[in-house]
Amino acid sequence: MIRFEGTVTAAAPITVSYVDSEGLPRTPHDEVVIHGGTFRGPLRKAAFRAVRGALADAGNKAESEVFSLNEALMLAQGVDATREVNNESEKWADPVAEARLRSLNPMLNLFGRWRLPGRLSIGELRAPVDAVYTSGRGARANMFERDTSEVEYLSMEDRTALLDQLESERSSQLDIEELKARKKAVQKEARKFADDDKEKSQALYNEATEIDNQIKEAKASRSGAQESIKHPLAGFEAIAAGTAMSHRMTLINGTDQDLGLLLVALSEFARDARLGGHRGTGHGDVICDYDVTRWPRGSLAPETIGHVTLSDGGVAITGDALKAAQDAFMAGLGDYNFSVTTLAHASGA
Repeated sequence: MIRFEGTVTAAAPITVSYVDSEGLPRTPHDEVVIHGGTFRGPLRKAAFRAVRGALADAGNKAESEVFSLNEALMLAQGVDATREVNNESEKWADPVAEARLRSLNPMLNLFGRWRLPGRLSIGELRAPVDAVYTSGRGARANMFERDTSEVEYLSMEDRTALLDQLESERSSQLDIEELKARKKAVQKEARKFADDDKEKSQALYNEATEIDNQIKEAKASRSGAQESIKHPLAGFEAIAAGTAMSHRMTLINGTDQDLGLLLVALSEFARDARLGGHRGTGHGDVICDYDVTRWPRGSLAPETIGHVTLSDGGVAITGDALKAAQDAFMAGLGDYNFSVTTLAHASGA
């Protein structure tokens, strides 16, 4: 077992939206968390880009010629666009073919796909709950109301249209805000009954859907843009810049090639090390710092084999074992076959 344990520090505020979660998730221990999948997705895509680039360089061809669409979806996201994996039945419960698939396709061995668990476990990022604040507050304004001199550059026809749009927006926005408040209250009530009275909960959710349709109709009926230009920005929960979040990743029964691919993926991820949303307003930048340990069979404790740091200044990987793992992965590049994605492929490869 090889473990990366350390911190992911928010170089900029970090925010993530999760379904059915108001704000960032909490634990019972006064911690706020970012789920491991939020890190896993970007890291897997970074691994895919790194592999694609390495294969293009080795074959002296353009990166666009390396993988097909179906291969890209399978390797970068674990999505089986061909449905071959979906059609695999128990007759393909073949441990020999699985071992061959894993040796030929280190991307799937590391990150997995449906019915093929990956070797890499990526844990949650955890920070003290008091590191959370409300980011993104503000208000949008109509440019012609903010700076009335802009009206001088409009024709008389457009000036009339502007006044019509402003009046339509004003008259409809009051109704829309009232509908939004009702929808929020109904959804809150529906969540209360989610466990005890599912029928009532569903009825309330149906009511919320109908209110949402009324909101859409009100927006569609207004002149000009469907969404109001002028509205307050309520903001959203974010982990403050400078917060060090504890984090660990574990490589389970992996080979040196698997460790090498993980290091290659981290190096590629470092070029655009960001997590979560609202990137347009500068959110999401992170700095990663890990101690890497290995727990050999028969030993009573793990041993430190290196250190990895990812920052704006670059990537620092120290430790002979880590450098050897990177070399092992790159040396085996010509022996891999990333088109082998199913047990059927592997059994015939």
